Amino acid sequence: MPKIIKNLKEKILISAMELFNDFKYKDVTMSGIAKKTGIAVGTLYNYYPNKKELFVDVFKMSWEETFIKLDAIMSKNITFREKLDKFIEVLYVETANRKGLGGELLKVDAFKLTSTDSSNGAFGIRKKIYERMENIIEDIKKEEGLPTNTQYELRFKKNIFDYILAIIKAFPNEKEINIEYLKHLINSALI
Repeated sequence: MPKIIKNLKEKILISAMELFNDFKYKDVTMSGIAKKTGIAVGTLYNYYPNKKELFVDVFKMSWEETFIKLDAIMSKNITFREKLDKFIEVLYVETANRKGLGGELLKVDAFKLTSTDSSNGAFGIRKKIYERMENIIEDIKKEEGLPTNTQYELRFKKNIFDYILAIIKAFPNEKEINIEYLKHLINSALI
């Protein structure tokens, strides 16, 4: 009689998340995920027909935890500049800590993790980050009475997260300096 494992899908996702956090996508195998979960490879394939689908679920689950943290910042009773600083810090730390899962956001092909639904994969994650960043910047401009320059503003808003990703990649061992630099850079641009 086959053994029944309670919450197996959740255990698979947790094991896969740990592996995708520690290693690049190409270095994680379905057999490695099965081994870490303590199940047979065939059992894993009963839940996920391929690594790509499993990765997309792990990727989304991982970032949903970050969105909870980011949304909590927005509910704090502090200025929008302070919210922006905390937002930058959380995004930096969460992305840097993910290694493999954060690194996927740097890749162009990560935007094509699922071709049928742009809300999945890296494209959907980046879109959600962009939307939150745009909201904070709009709130800062309103709170401080700053002018809006639509010609450049969209490029700026869309590139903030790219700055974070690039700094993580360029200076991976300089967390504190990187975060302060990003706060200064982004806040200085909002004048």
